[in-house]
Amino acid sequence: MKEINCRENCRMTKELRESKHCTGSARLTDSGLVFGCEESLSAAPQEDKNFLTCVFWDMSLKERCLSCPLKCKNNKNEDFERKQIEIKQLDEVLSKMNNFGITAEYAHKIVDKHKKSGSMDPNALKALGLSNTMLNIGMSGKPYDISSFQYIMKDLIKKINQDK
Repeated sequence: MKEINCRENCRMTKELRESKHCTGSARLTDSGLVFGCEESLSAAPQEDKNFLTCVFWDMSLKERCLSCPLKCKNNKNEDFERKQIEIKQLDEVLSKMNNFGITAEYAHKIVDKHKKSGSMDPNALKALGLSNTMLNIGMSGKPYDISSFQYIMKDLIKKINQDK
């Protein structure tokens, strides 16, 4: 393997070149160039990777941060934090529901659909939370009124279908 000084002709972003991850060298291998900064960055948190490799930030197109879907210290997307909270809530409910025999494949398919679209209907999130609560109550042996649960769920499902 041949070691190459890549500082003069570096193709990486300015932020990455000026970061602690820049080694100033690359290795020529059978499969191509392997940059030292890429190897160093592979162990970094995703937030750092997203920022240090952002071409928009590098080109001073900072207005792109207003609609960016990636986790980053410069993300100015107002919906991003709300979406992250929703995803966290979905993951919590999903892990709890898996304990009650709801197949992971089915639940993941529904949750992933909403994650990809970037938002979860608040009523759908309420329905998931309510279902989880009822499952917990039922499994703990406490009495609960299934007819009230059915009535609330029918109302939530109706609202979800109207929002589509």
